[in-house]
Amino acid sequence: MKKIGTAVLLTFVFAVGFFGFTYLISSIKEKPQVETELTVLKDGRWINEQDSLSGIEIKSKKWIHFYKGSPVNPEDVYDYSISTKTLPEYANKEDSPGQFLKLTNETDTIHYEILNYNKDNLSLMYFPDGSISSYKPE
Repeated sequence: MKKIGTAVLLTFVFAVGFFGFTYLISSIKEKPQVETELTVLKDGRWINEQDSLSGIEIKSKKWIHFYKGSPVNPEDVYDYSISTKTLPEYANKEDSPGQFLKLTNETDTIHYEILNYNKDNLSLMYFPDGSISSYKPE
């Protein structure tokens, strides 16, 4: 009698687990994929993790490169835009699109891919050479 009770219990547990897993998978497929698109970076100062005297300041949709102890050069002030819709000409278009940062001023245009952005870290990959810069909040 114990063998029958154990077999029924195991069958029940297996069936509940199987149907629960099937329901979970189907509910994931049915939900629309919500893409969190970053459009604006919070104002603040970020220090380069490799060079503690170098950093960026984000202020009123401006991107400002600075070096502590030196005045800011006007050529180091950029407007920025973030996009997932277009890839810079340097990106591998076969990869799934990421979030791309485009810096522009009167004399220059710079492209980055945003690898990580949260309250503790900003990591960027520079196009075209693929070098990575990491920043921490000041």
